[in-house]
Amino acid sequence: MASLRRFFLRLVNAFRPWRAEPDLDRELASHLQLLEDDFRRRGLSAEEAKLAAKRAFGGVEHTKNRHRDARGFVWIDDIRRDAAYALRAARRSPGFALLALAIMALGIGANTAVFSVVNAVLLKPLPYQNPERIVTLSTSVVGRETGPIRAQIADADFEDRRRRAASVMVGEQAEYARVGRVSGAFFRVFGVQPIAGRWFDTNEIRPGPPTVAIVGAAFAQSHFGGIHEAIGRTLRLANRSCVIVGVAPADFAFPEGTEVWAPLPLPDIANPLRRGGENFRAVARLNSGVTLEHAQSEMTAIARRLEQQYPDTNTGRHVIVTRLHDQLVGDVRLMLYVLLAAVVLVLLIACTNLATLLLAR
Repeated sequence: MASLRRFFLRLVNAFRPWRAEPDLDRELASHLQLLEDDFRRRGLSAEEAKLAAKRAFGGVEHTKNRHRDARGFVWIDDIRRDAAYALRAARRSPGFALLALAIMALGIGANTAVFSVVNAVLLKPLPYQNPERIVTLSTSVVGRETGPIRAQIADADFEDRRRRAASVMVGEQAEYARVGRVSGAFFRVFGVQPIAGRWFDTNEIRPGPPTVAIVGAAFAQSHFGGIHEAIGRTLRLANRSCVIVGVAPADFAFPEGTEVWAPLPLPDIANPLRRGGENFRAVARLNSGVTLEHAQSEMTAIARRLEQQYPDTNTGRHVIVTRLHDQLVGDVRLMLYVLLAAVVLVLLIACTNLATLLLAR
């Protein structure tokens, strides 16, 4: 408690140093008077005792400065003095001050704008539970002339990998306009919870048109007048009435722009025709303790077995496991880092120009 009180006293003295000046003057005068009286008792005259007291005490201004440093914060006092000096200089040369401010505003503003983009795209984590463990699965098809072609994934191939993989829990979705058809594990992959209602039940993931749906918070608010009001209401998907059973959080819209999610039935993996079309996107969550490299090696081994089992459709197909954040950023990462380096260089040039102007004055 005593240390906290000293801290606040020093803070007050730093911003209002003149309050303690009269007490300091009286204290120093008292010390000088005591020394002067002591020298007079030793036989010195009044004038000689006064000079001897000043010599014994030392520099008065130096002692005052040391006392001010001890009772306040030096760096606050320095900032206050520098600010006062800068204001006086700006009043004397307003044109020069405006030019200096414009140069620094250009450099700092450009850096702030670009860093905000870099932070939002590259540095800020995705708004999901443990987003670093969410990955995407995509197919690489090796062609004789075109080389590796990045594609999406066939639903039958995806179901094979979901059943055979031990290191991932997989969910996938296909996007039709602003409606996503998703598997039962889709929302568990992202670790999100509904803000109203529930996610899909296992018995709702069945062949045929969907009978239930999940909507986003904005969709529920705009179409049904509220989040809880949307539960139990119906909408039509694929010419079929669907009952809304849940509402997703407002910050969840994967893939971007999706407003409604409907269940996607498990494919017939025995049907070879289900392996020809690669029009599904697959996302997965790595199990605890599983690295990206381990998941990639497991997917590669499964791809080899599927290639042997279905040579007509799976020859030359390989699965690439990528972190969701890296897949969303794509080639923009390098461009943003280059742009960030460029604006940092602009800031350095602005500082150099300002230093040159100050030296010229």
